Amino acid sequence: MKEEQVHISNFKGSGIGLILVLFILLVIVTSVFCFGPRGQNDDDDPIGVLVTRNYNIYNSTSNYVLVVSTVTSTVSPSPPPEIRSSPGEYNQFQMTGIRNRTVRGVINYNVLDSLTGGFVGTLTINIRLRHTGGTGFRALIDEVSSTAPIRWTESEEGIDASLYIYNNVLL
Repeated sequence: MKEEQVHISNFKGSGIGLILVLFILLVIVTSVFCFGPRGQNDDDDPIGVLVTRNYNIYNSTSNYVLVVSTVTSTVSPSPPPEIRSSPGEYNQFQMTGIRNRTVRGVINYNVLDSLTGGFVGTLTINIRLRHTGGTGFRALIDEVSSTAPIRWTESEEGIDASLYIYNNVLL
């Protein structure tokens, strides 16, 4: 009986062609499973971008002490027993924002006479952190109101917001 050799494949070349085919398959598989479908909107990403912005409250008065009475839970730090700002000092608060959301907060102060410690009035500051697109966020001071004889100016230059508190001087 005559023995014959049977060839299933006619491949006799180098392994470079096989390596090339396997590499192409690897690229296709990783692009499908690692990067997801093309054309998907990144704004639908539930994780989002977190960012923290500062809100600086400057006490530029000559005779008032600002004592934090309450802050909302979105603002940090939550007040310890007492956060004070004597004339010439400032307090810094922070809020953390997330992409595609606006975060709001409120900071309430009691205004006291620096000499007697007597209650003069209240100061309420409404703040907001707004997503402006991409990785951009803007710290804003929405509204300020007071029952104390003070005035204020706002500065929202750069990425942080500042509020300057002054004595209410009549000219």
